[in-house]
Amino acid sequence: MIGKKSQTTRKAPSQSQDYDVCVIGGGVVGLSVLRTLVTHACVVSSPGGGRRRIRVILLERSPYILGGASGRNSGILCTGTDAPADSLERECIRSSMNDILQYCEDMNVPARRCGSLVCSFPWDCEGGESSTMMKKLGHVEEENHDAGDTSVRLLSTPSVLEMEPLLNPSVLSAVHIPGETVVDPWLLPIAYASEARENGAHILCDYDVDAAHAEFDGEMWTLPRRIKDEKARAGDYVSIRAASVVNATGIFADLVQSSMGLAPSWKAAPRRGQYRIFSSPYRTITCPIQPVPTDHSKGVFVFSTVYDQTVVGPTAEDQESRTDESIDPDVREMLMERLHRTVPSSAETTTTHVGEYVGIRPGTDGRDYRVISNQASRMVTCAGIRSTGLSASMGIGRHVCFLLVDLVKGMEVSERLAEGVVRTPLPEAWKLAKQYKACDSEGSVLIGKHKYFVSHPLTIAGWLEGRGMAAESTENLQQQG
Repeated sequence: MIGKKSQTTRKAPSQSQDYDVCVIGGGVVGLSVLRTLVTHACVVSSPGGGRRRIRVILLERSPYILGGASGRNSGILCTGTDAPADSLERECIRSSMNDILQYCEDMNVPARRCGSLVCSFPWDCEGGESSTMMKKLGHVEEENHDAGDTSVRLLSTPSVLEMEPLLNPSVLSAVHIPGETVVDPWLLPIAYASEARENGAHILCDYDVDAAHAEFDGEMWTLPRRIKDEKARAGDYVSIRAASVVNATGIFADLVQSSMGLAPSWKAAPRRGQYRIFSSPYRTITCPIQPVPTDHSKGVFVFSTVYDQTVVGPTAEDQESRTDESIDPDVREMLMERLHRTVPSSAETTTTHVGEYVGIRPGTDGRDYRVISNQASRMVTCAGIRSTGLSASMGIGRHVCFLLVDLVKGMEVSERLAEGVVRTPLPEAWKLAKQYKACDSEGSVLIGKHKYFVSHPLTIAGWLEGRGMAAESTENLQQQG
């Protein structure tokens, strides 16, 4: 049965609002879908054929958006060539690459297109043989060329050290991927939220959808809010009604789908990634330094943020818990050792530890994304959006919108911006940093008419220090390396 009938006594909703699409989940995927809907879609009304704006809402169970995996990523936009060639993951990443850098520029999202270096060090070599690792690097170069990135090239040790003088001089070789970019990982999805709201979308936080009591009558979903407080006021009982639902709840997507009466075709596989953040008087490296990727993981990176802080991580450890973000002391030491070995100058006393965090990636029992449309229930579920979700976000948004065309009566989607779309850039990062530091314990910034709680450790650490693209300067947003 799709949508389960309530078996418990509930107060009737005090109000009901109807939408064409309801997005559940306020991470980068949900926000990208929301933004794409209001900027590229419309609904044709019959019988006259007139077009109207699509009515969309996003529901987030937390008090603020970007509180899950999207608030615990690295902020590196990859080119996706380590994803399988015929995968939806690669398709969405490559689709995003066409627009995401221009979008960052248009919306004042700090971005540094610095490229990355896939490096081989002596400690990576199997049995002390460097030839095996050189073959793997050659394969990385070949994969990028096959994907159309012909500017990717294999570098010798002198060329690598010319690009990154502080890198361990024992580096054997590296593949330079010039298309990869470092961004502020919080401001990019916040730009999606801001643009979506400016163009008519609604975002409702602290709305925990009671999926077990959601009902679908063949035309509309009724999505009640879970109320935990027995003394809740009548106005707290609000049900959202929507013709279609997008389940973008990350690591909880299977549980939400199951509760709404649809058995998931995948198994959730939480994977934790631990990071450490360091500060030094100078930027230690420019390009993200990464190992040769495997089928299991892209490996532990060493990189500098757009705010010139050095980060090492993430790890990739499978775990049962969907919520355990505790710091592992042994992993903490391993990350420290990896940083010092990769960039020896980071062991100097001038480099100080300023933060650490863990993110739980929404993996599944398969490697590719699971973006599944169910026409009978008018639902699209987004699952398995692993560590590349930020990179692929625009492509995922477009992909989901085209799936919704078959689910929402009269819906049309265009590759071009819809008529009348408004796009107001965010305030410059240094202004937001200044506002954040002045907000005492509130931890929020005002963008347009809305306050946003700053949830990402990299953004917080960068703004508090006020360096790089958060420096109070008229030139910081022109930094490109």
